Amino acid sequence: MRSDRFEGAIYVAVATCPDDVETSVAIMFVRAQVISRGTGRSIVSAAAYRHRARMMDEQAGTSFSYRGGRAELVHEELALPTQTPEWLRTAIDGRTVAAA
Repeated sequence: MRSDRFEGAIYVAVATCPDDVETSVAIMFVRAQVISRGTGRSIVSAAAYRHRARMMDEQAGTSFSYRGGRAELVHEELALPTQTPEWLRTAIDGRTVAAA
């Protein structure tokens, strides 16, 4: 079965590959979490962990460093919507997530 049209809100595209061709497929995974200061959590700590970086929570005066696990990080990027102001695009252009 092959479908390359929109079905509801989900775009479905399925293709077959010959049996003698070895393929690898990236699987997208998204998990959203609520991180609340009221429960003792920190968004800066969570971001530093996810990006294996050192980040400073300026509001709390605390720094977090998870650079030791840097080898585990395969890829990171900032994906901005098309309507992002040009000044913001310029401010983060070419920087890592932690540096932006």
